Amino acid sequence: MPRIVRQKVEFEGRIEEREVVIEGDDLPVWPADERFTVVGTPVPRVDGLERVGGRARYTTDEFPTGMLWGAILRSPHAHARIARIDTGNAERASGVHAVLSSVNAPKIRWHSGASWLFDPELRYVGDEVAAVVAEDAEAARDALDLIEVEYEVLPHVVDAEEAIRPGAVLVQPAGNILGGDWERYARGDVDRGIREAEVTVELTARTPDQLHHSMETHGSVADWSGDRLVVWDSTQHIFGVRRQVAAAVGLPMDRVRVLSPFMGGGFGSKNGAGKYTVIAALASRETRRPVRIVFTRIEESQAAGKRPRSVQRIRLGARRDGRLTAIDYWGLSNVGAYRAVPSPLSGPPKELYACPNVRTETASVFTHTGPAAAFRAPGYVEATVALECAVEALADRLGMDPLEVRLRNHAEEDQVLGRPYSSKHLREAYQLGARSIGWTKRTPTPAQPVGDGRKRRGMGMASQLWGGSGSAPAYAEVRVNPDGTAEVRIGTQDIGTGAKTALTQIAAEVLSLPVDRITLTLGDTDLPYSPLSAGSQTIASCGPAVRMAAEEARRHLLEAAASALEAAPT
Repeated sequence: MPRIVRQKVEFEGRIEEREVVIEGDDLPVWPADERFTVVGTPVPRVDGLERVGGRARYTTDEFPTGMLWGAILRSPHAHARIARIDTGNAERASGVHAVLSSVNAPKIRWHSGASWLFDPELRYVGDEVAAVVAEDAEAARDALDLIEVEYEVLPHVVDAEEAIRPGAVLVQPAGNILGGDWERYARGDVDRGIREAEVTVELTARTPDQLHHSMETHGSVADWSGDRLVVWDSTQHIFGVRRQVAAAVGLPMDRVRVLSPFMGGGFGSKNGAGKYTVIAALASRETRRPVRIVFTRIEESQAAGKRPRSVQRIRLGARRDGRLTAIDYWGLSNVGAYRAVPSPLSGPPKELYACPNVRTETASVFTHTGPAAAFRAPGYVEATVALECAVEALADRLGMDPLEVRLRNHAEEDQVLGRPYSSKHLREAYQLGARSIGWTKRTPTPAQPVGDGRKRRGMGMASQLWGGSGSAPAYAEVRVNPDGTAEVRIGTQDIGTGAKTALTQIAAEVLSLPVDRITLTLGDTDLPYSPLSAGSQTIASCGPAVRMAAEEARRHLLEAAASALEAAPT
């Protein structure tokens, strides 16, 4: 009997409340000491031969009959307003089928309402000005040069610290701090903790932008035929792309199909539809032919997203025995011109170590630079740099082993929620790592420079914290065939992490079948729904769905066999 369940889910440093429909009965958790036949055993990737043999079809391998090529004209200015745009010469160029811009394109809101699909105000180098669709890639690129644009160049700000000063140029009308205010957290009394400290350290850390450069660049192929739209997209969330594209172009979701059977990496930058996806769909509707828009490597640098640069200041207080008395943390994340959610810099300072007195003050700051995107533990990686450098400096001041300092401040429960961890083995990881690399035999004093003097050889360590949990709902179908093979259908996506293999193993375990007797199909919104593949949640979300469907198939099979044999199912 389906039931609605309200749940709290930790996702990329944020707690979200969701209401989901749950079907089927709860399954008992597999014990950690369970002796599995397939799960947990090394197996070849089920799609490995397709990948290495060139048979895997990625979005960039899709060339539907009659396909046109799209190219995007991008802003050369950090901040400008389009005073005049004339696309006439481009429209008349040989091979060109359509030109889209703010003049003729539908007014579609973008960046959570902070901009338009084609916005007359451009806020970073790389912002979309216009798009050309032509018979081939060269014709489309050449036609971009024929578009005449007069820009009113406006003042800009690219530094986060400058952007929060009084009188700074506004990137967004509501102000340069995402959400309108700083994010603040406090527990205990930090000022008292600093006074009680026998040793203190302070430092400032600056981390740079890290650009997303997936092996397969961002891109989509759209084919709008009649009242149905098919999109091939290199994405981490086919159902999210379907929802966003359907809303943007005014189609019901059941008229939009998104396919991504293989994708060449995303790392957080492909969590939803891009402007290029919607532009390709609109161009396909206008031209009545499939349209392909795939980023060049230069565009991947300009518009694919990034881990944002940061500036952080941290102060630690501790007793002589290494136990922390205070953590005082301040951080700015330069999230570029647009961003939907804050970058959670405060996570590691308030969560990683057991400390009674913690204060954090952080802000995600708009600047006239390329927009930030989720990037492998967003916010936590940058903040870990500052925190762990400070812990190293503290260990040096105390004359203690850096590992011992961390062990003395090991957190046995979540420091913010006050709840025990469902699974945490950091202490064991410390011990195993130390044994594996001969940590106790290292030379703790700085090594002599080598080569040209800019490098030293040595041994160091750092800690990281990152949550991972399932995100219901996820659905799967399992069919057992008369020849003893089985089919699994689930609408998730394998972003290169091996999800297809792991889910196949789960089905094989339940059905007592070899892995090669199971065919798993994914990457298609015509399959049962699955959530976003991000935040370390894919197997935790989809694994139980596959297991539940396989258990149900097994039960039906045993019941049918028992009936035929006039025996009890076991």
